Amino acid sequence: MRFSKVYKQIVLDNSFNNWKNLLDYYFQINKAHLLMLARTEIVPESLAKEIAQALADLENEKIDEKLPEDVEDLVFLIERRLSQKIGTEKAGFLHTARSRNDIDATIFRMCVREKLLEIARELIDLVEKLSKRPNKTFAPSCSCTRMVNPPNLRPSRIICSLWPSIFWRFWKN
Repeated sequence: MRFSKVYKQIVLDNSFNNWKNLLDYYFQINKAHLLMLARTEIVPESLAKEIAQALADLENEKIDEKLPEDVEDLVFLIERRLSQKIGTEKAGFLHTARSRNDIDATIFRMCVREKLLEIARELIDLVEKLSKRPNKTFAPSCSCTRMVNPPNLRPSRIICSLWPSIFWRFWKN
């Protein structure tokens, strides 16, 4: 399929470069999905092993710096390479019981979760640094656009206020 030069430059090339940064997530999703297909016996174990080996080979291959002319995005490029390695019919089994929307949503959630966990780690570092300071650390505070008494930022209070609201939902999964 041919795309106009303008569409390719503005949309497809930018998307391709963004997807390259998310490629590890895509391979993790493929592995997990293939494992589910094998465990539920939707895909025979021998075929699952063949697909897994081909995916491992693809994961180690270099992705070209430019998107080929007749490929819409990186996912289609990986699918094409997988088909070239093991055949279209076998490669098609990997897409049983999932959609591109599933893939996109899962990659987005994985990426956001990783970023939130980075923030959580930074907050933990901040709390640890504050815990090494004297107990009487104050900060200005506002309520309804008026200054109020400064809160006491004792580490125990910070932990009590931050821990349930920020960290619990990320660690319970």
